[in-house]
Amino acid sequence: MSIGIVLATTDTILLVADGRQSTAYEKISDTVEKISVLRSDLALISFGVNFGTQRVLQWMKHEELPLNADEFSKYLSDRVHASGTLVLQALRVEDRTSDRMKVGFVGGGADATGPYITGSLFGANMESVATVTSRCVNSTFVYIVLGGENAGAETYFQQLSHRLLTDETPPQAVIPTLLHVAIQTIRFAASADQSIGGQIQYTILERGKLPQTGFLV
Repeated sequence: MSIGIVLATTDTILLVADGRQSTAYEKISDTVEKISVLRSDLALISFGVNFGTQRVLQWMKHEELPLNADEFSKYLSDRVHASGTLVLQALRVEDRTSDRMKVGFVGGGADATGPYITGSLFGANMESVATVTSRCVNSTFVYIVLGGENAGAETYFQQLSHRLLTDETPPQAVIPTLLHVAIQTIRFAASADQSIGGQIQYTILERGKLPQTGFLV
């Protein structure tokens, strides 16, 4: 399907995603931009059924987005549930149990307390929306890896970040190191899952700065 990784330190949010869009039968594109910057302090990675995620993003364009982390997480969860329900209703009965038929987002933002990460997922074989919100409090960073489960992407991310980030890593090197870890994780997942791959994209959000976006082949 796809893979998205979002993480936050005490002052920075990093989002990294692959660029592949595919059906169950064929690759459609390797250059889909899955990261949407909604504000200078808020961005999301789309995951799952394209017309479902695009519907949520269209809703967001016409609605006032909550500033508080908990309120935005609830808002995102409600929109993901609504769009995911519409997706399932539009499918043929035989397709409604396919694990590919999900709508989700992971992303990060900043409110008065500081950076946070959040994620919501809903679709086939799920009774309710899976939602998580976290902040960096007693650790160097917090993260969410969505996708790449069959390839063991999250385990790979954990192990590589643990190996490359140490107590001696200077603060200015933390985000570049984590970006490297996320890129390597996506490449690792792509080697085992043909629905993942293509152009890798990333966005960095820092308070008081314009969002920084880049692409890697």
